[in-house]
Amino acid sequence: PKALCELMCLAPPPVPNADLQTARCRENKHKVGSFCKYKCRPGYHVPGSSRKSKKQ
Repeated sequence: PKALCELMCLAPPPVPNADLQTARCRENKHKVGSFCKYKCRPGYHVPGSSRKSKKQ
């Protein structure tokens, strides 16, 4: 069998007035380059791009 090594990321930092929606991100099970989705609480929005990726 071949060995497999995957880099995993820790949970992203909390974002004020937003909730982390992606379960695997809350559980420290997302890969480098994957996306974690936040949802703004009522009355708040993200200025500019709302997509961020974890890069090594």
